[in-house]
Amino acid sequence: MKVGTARQRNTADVTGYIPLTASKTFLRILPLGHYLETRGLRSLMMNASGGPLGVLYVVVCAAPAASSADDFVSRALAEGWVVRVIATPTGERFIDAALLAAMTGDRVRTEFRMPDEPDELPKADAVVVAPATFNTINKWAAGVTDTFATGLLCELTGVGVPILAVPLLKAELARHLAFERSLETLRAMGVRVLFDPSAPPQSRMPSWPRVLEELHAVIEDLQTGRD
Repeated sequence: MKVGTARQRNTADVTGYIPLTASKTFLRILPLGHYLETRGLRSLMMNASGGPLGVLYVVVCAAPAASSADDFVSRALAEGWVVRVIATPTGERFIDAALLAAMTGDRVRTEFRMPDEPDELPKADAVVVAPATFNTINKWAAGVTDTFATGLLCELTGVGVPILAVPLLKAELARHLAFERSLETLRAMGVRVLFDPSAPPQSRMPSWPRVLEELHAVIEDLQTGRD
């Protein structure tokens, strides 16, 4: 796949997925051993009641890791999350929007809705921004709402919704003072940032199981703080 072009798949014949509902929601089939290894026993206990964990927004930006966002979405679905995917306008080019829509049962959102259109997006219980680009991090921290993705993030920041940001950018951009200040601003507003500037290029983006593990920690820390 060339960077900047979405992966094309036949969603009617997606190996490793099974339909959950008539709305064409899909769940990746994972062996129990793999499930325990990547999620841990706590994840199984979280969904022991059989009900959904809540609504998870997955905000995807224009970076190479976005091409495997379906992997993260499948893992979140397997845990019991209701997932809604939001992409930046350029980020949409890196994903298979049709596949993600089939998996989640809802379209990928990239644009603001018109005033006369119904608000069909359920309220978020948690948000993961991954991969988060230099551009999105800086606009989000500065309060720039020129895209639906950054506008939504600005609204959700500071209202108590657990948010995890996972930046993915070049080392040169990571050293930019604007980026450092933006991370400080987001952290001050309660956003958890999963980012290691010293990591080698091939390891700069955490694995999707690691991202999901960090989301668990964010939610747990927030719940502990409220107790």
